[in-house]
Amino acid sequence: MLPRHSLKTLSLSVSFKGWRLWREDFKTWATKMSALGSPVFAALDGSGEETKAKVQREWLMLKKYIDGRGITQPVWMKNFMDSGHELEHVAFLVLWLSYFVFPSNCYTINEAVFPVAVHLSSSTRITLAPAVLAHLYADLTLLKYHVRGFTRSESITLSALFKLVQVWTWERFRELQPIPNLLLEGQPRLALWDDLKKGNRDARKILDNSKVDSFEWRPYTKTVKN
Repeated sequence: MLPRHSLKTLSLSVSFKGWRLWREDFKTWATKMSALGSPVFAALDGSGEETKAKVQREWLMLKKYIDGRGITQPVWMKNFMDSGHELEHVAFLVLWLSYFVFPSNCYTINEAVFPVAVHLSSSTRITLAPAVLAHLYADLTLLKYHVRGFTRSESITLSALFKLVQVWTWERFRELQPIPNLLLEGQPRLALWDDLKKGNRDARKILDNSKVDSFEWRPYTKTVKN
């Protein structure tokens, strides 16, 4: 743990690229595709392997078309969205997994998610949470060692879903949270914090002066009004 007196002298460069902004037409695509598939890990069967091979062929063709560069969201969507292609649903899941579930430091389609996308398109139940949390804990560890090392000249890039850490903090530390949104019928709990910001210049000072009973130990056990 860093000494308190050194906090003001910290000058760290940390880039966070884990939360993507979707295009408006992606929302339309998500609405069309959300009724299909559902999230426990299993090997692909013969049919699944064939589907994955087809996706890989399309991926390689697109990479060849753009001179081997990474395939971005617009390029992938232009090729598959509203195409009627037999792989459209798998392609949608590939994009969703690459950008919003397992984002990387590059804004590109990730070949590693192809098997998961094939499973989900076949309604195979896949447990995504452990992998998402593993990614998050790995980046938190990286950030911890970066702060502990205190090397001003070095920078790190984080890509895990730190928005989940933000929501965890707001749910539990009342002094830090903004005024939550009204939760409409059918909306998930996460919508309470959708598109909200809270500027706290000295969160540590606020927490040092907070009362123990202001911490919500089990926020998800309380009924949310809507």
